[in-house]
Amino acid sequence: MLVFERKGQKIDFQKVMNMSDVRILILDDDPSILQTMEFIFKVYEPGFQLILLDGSVDAVETVKKTDPHVIITDWEMPGMNGIEVIKEIRKHKQFDAIPIIMTTGIMSNSEHLKTALAAGANDFILKPFDQIIMVARTRSMVTLSLTLRNLHLQNSIILENNRFIRSLLQTVPQPMVYYTIEGIITEYNEKFEAFSGCKVNLRGSLIYKRYNERTASIHLEADKELIRSGIIKSYDTFEEADGLFLLHSKTLYLDAQGKPEGIMHIITDVTEIRNAQNEILENKKKELVSNALQLVQISETNALFLEKLKDIVPYTDDHGKKLINLLMAEHSNTSNTIRWKEFEAHFANVYEDFYQRLVQKHPELTPGERKLCAMLRLKLSTKEIATLTLQNPQSIDIARYRIRKKLQLSQDVNLVSYLSGF
Repeated sequence: MLVFERKGQKIDFQKVMNMSDVRILILDDDPSILQTMEFIFKVYEPGFQLILLDGSVDAVETVKKTDPHVIITDWEMPGMNGIEVIKEIRKHKQFDAIPIIMTTGIMSNSEHLKTALAAGANDFILKPFDQIIMVARTRSMVTLSLTLRNLHLQNSIILENNRFIRSLLQTVPQPMVYYTIEGIITEYNEKFEAFSGCKVNLRGSLIYKRYNERTASIHLEADKELIRSGIIKSYDTFEEADGLFLLHSKTLYLDAQGKPEGIMHIITDVTEIRNAQNEILENKKKELVSNALQLVQISETNALFLEKLKDIVPYTDDHGKKLINLLMAEHSNTSNTIRWKEFEAHFANVYEDFYQRLVQKHPELTPGERKLCAMLRLKLSTKEIATLTLQNPQSIDIARYRIRKKLQLSQDVNLVSYLSGF
């Protein structure tokens, strides 16, 4: 066990890095969101202690009493909003090391992101959020929080020598490397050595040469932004050669004068989580297409039924004709409404943010056009869409042309391929 003494006080590194004692403070005025967050963390991180606060009232007092490792706050709340809460928390120096994640379903453009980061947020997640991404980013922030707490506790030791950094690197469960702001590696743990696959001494070498040109460029730009802003960085990369999805978490280390001196870089392999998520998504996609085709078949059957009703009309009196026509109209309207509700429910279950992304980029699309875009996203044929919507194929072709025109797509761009990007 690694234990250091500072002015007669012992600091147990293993205890400070204990994941089972992690406290997460979640602020949101929507009870359903709080319930969802509680469910997510109980499934993926049952050891985390959750502190759920309905709204921003007493937020700062709660932080003082509970000393959370990570804070997750909504933007839009009655009383103090998320930005005001963050600013209030950052006024207290003892809370500088607490990473804060901002969540929002409304404030979603780049200017809102800048506002949140400028206020003191460390990460920004849009609603509706993906469960895996929320857990992965929170884990990353927890590791950073624990690391920062250690950095604050052992700051005087770091100023004297590199002993603390070496010890800290060995207590972090993930691959971790420490390098100067110029990118020169000075320390790393055994997990990083195994991860890099290099048996020679990496100290003194350039960190960016450990990656291919594309990935090195991503890390270099991220480090420049980290040095410039001082805000904890968290981002993903995909290593094509190894087929790995990696989550990178970086924090800046400052010298005694408060100047940037080095970068702590933690690497988390989230490949298994991502692959499991992709497998689930693919199964949902197949189920969605199957359900859509079943709805098409039901629509065709209903259309035949209505045609047979029409055949009866000549053999009935005026009252009978009126009843049959009324029955046909009611059946068509009710059937169409039910079919579309079923389709949208299945579609939203697979492509949660499709409509949000589509409307954000193309707000001029009408509700009917957005529905057509959803069916085209599933690669349904014109005939299938016509059957499902009780329209003739020519009307669908005209609607597709109008959508292409609104989206301002050139002739060489395939509409279905374009919509698949949302």
